[in-house]
Amino acid sequence: EEEEEEEEEEEEEDWEEDLVYHNYADEGANGPYTNRGRTPEVLEVFAIFGFDCVTTVPHQCFELTVREAVRNRRLDDWRADVGRVAAAIRRSHLINDSWDDQVKDDVKNMADKDLVHAALSTRGLDILGDGGLFYSFCRGELEAMTHTWHCRTCRSCQDWREWHCKTCNKCTYGISIPCATCMPQQYAKRMAF
Repeated sequence: EEEEEEEEEEEEEDWEEDLVYHNYADEGANGPYTNRGRTPEVLEVFAIFGFDCVTTVPHQCFELTVREAVRNRRLDDWRADVGRVAAAIRRSHLINDSWDDQVKDDVKNMADKDLVHAALSTRGLDILGDGGLFYSFCRGELEAMTHTWHCRTCRSCQDWREWHCKTCNKCTYGISIPCATCMPQQYAKRMAF
């Protein structure tokens, strides 16, 4: 059983290395934001949610949403949103459909600020023990980090099977390596049986 897990990990690493080696994937699309766009107004909103951007870093989806709100001068919407986001998290099917009543009770009894802080951080809300959950503003719901990621370049949350193609600058479905959009001949050759 351990050998099978090691083989799966090696295959996953090979696939990721292949994307980078052949210069298909844009590694920066999945990375965290830098301090460059963190204006005092952005940092003020982060502080409301308990982020200092040094020891606690906001998830990329949350950071993009805050930056856009600041840019569009919609800051007032954020000052009292901890309760609204906490309510959305508690309504999530990932919580309510859980077979474990303890999970439901834990989420119900968490302070709003702690619950929201965990769900908006890069670490995520790890209550199910399988990696963590984050609140996606793109999708308006709680998402599993193992199934969804936020593409900084496309500015939206993507399915885990998608990757960002450097050449056509779009996210594309994972089995299409090379990208079916910008390299149709190479894609057809690779997918031929």
